[in-house]
Amino acid sequence: MAYFAPYLGDDRRVDEIDISVHCDVHIFEWLMEYIHQPAKPPILDAGSVISVLISADFLQMKPLTKHCIEFLRGALAEVLRLPIDLSCVSDNLLGELALHLEADEIERLRDKKDKIASRLYTRKLEAHLADEANTLHRCAFCSRIFTPAQRNWEQCPRAPPLLDFRGNVIAEHVPNRQWDVHRAFPVCELDMCAPATARRSRRPAHSSPDDDL
Repeated sequence: MAYFAPYLGDDRRVDEIDISVHCDVHIFEWLMEYIHQPAKPPILDAGSVISVLISADFLQMKPLTKHCIEFLRGALAEVLRLPIDLSCVSDNLLGELALHLEADEIERLRDKKDKIASRLYTRKLEAHLADEANTLHRCAFCSRIFTPAQRNWEQCPRAPPLLDFRGNVIAEHVPNRQWDVHRAFPVCELDMCAPATARRSRRPAHSSPDDDL
């Protein structure tokens, strides 16, 4: 357990160390069994995986954290059906889980109380936008949102026509330097980071997607 490494350094080594553990007995026994046989970990189930995951993350047990994330991906629907408080799952852990899920998998989650779906959407979106190729810009001419890749092939309907080096007429999107994606997205966050059913129920009938931009 890497968590205890700073307390067990050579300059601090003592004969005995008192450790106070605040943990469910069942989870503590699970962790002890795992420590003694990490190659053959105890069986995880939907009712215990969240507690084990949080404990593993706190104790900096990276292999076990990864094991729990991989299990949770396949058991997430079952976990959501249980009366488990998921607010204690950190954003970092949700970010790791989101990397294991496709956007449509999050979309299909039956999460009526929104225990985790919105937060997963947020982490998935952040990971997607962290890729430079997916950086969002708003066109100064047509106000459309575009990525650098789209600029290479998508014509701007309002940009002044130009000639490229081959003599072809082109009309490219031009980034609006005054537009800040970080200021725009908080306005859209409720709509973009929630299941489609939740988005439809929250949006007023008279509004349109462009209203947020």
